[in-house]
Amino acid sequence: MRWDDGRRLHNEDGPAVQYSDGYALYSWHGTRLPAEWVEHRATIDPAEILRCQNVEQRAAGAACIGWPRMLSVLGSKVIDHDPDPSHGDLIELQLPGLDQPGRFLKAECPRNGTIVEGVPGNIKTVLEAQAWRVGLLPSEFSYPQVRT
Repeated sequence: MRWDDGRRLHNEDGPAVQYSDGYALYSWHGTRLPAEWVEHRATIDPAEILRCQNVEQRAAGAACIGWPRMLSVLGSKVIDHDPDPSHGDLIELQLPGLDQPGRFLKAECPRNGTIVEGVPGNIKTVLEAQAWRVGLLPSEFSYPQVRT
């Protein structure tokens, strides 16, 4: 059995659980994924992940193969840009199955690389998105001096 730091089943290179009879479970930070998403993550077509009906699996699959590859398939429109990559960009994406585009904060995390997190549709700036993530009004928010 393999775990991440949060004690969730996780393995980036193979099964998170492997039994002696050959049965295996693949998991990405606690979310069960099809074996091929993990085993062939460098070559899997991001469109296959987008066809998945399970939202949690789709999000874990996107993180598994990397957001830069997912965004190359989805395309995105930049709503607001901050020159500091850790602050990020506010982007709009049209996801399969949704009538309207969704808004997302795309930023660089020192621990996890590129992250993409959904934010409410009424958010118009990166600062508003960052403040919303931590439950503050934009007027109350300031960027941390150090991110870990």
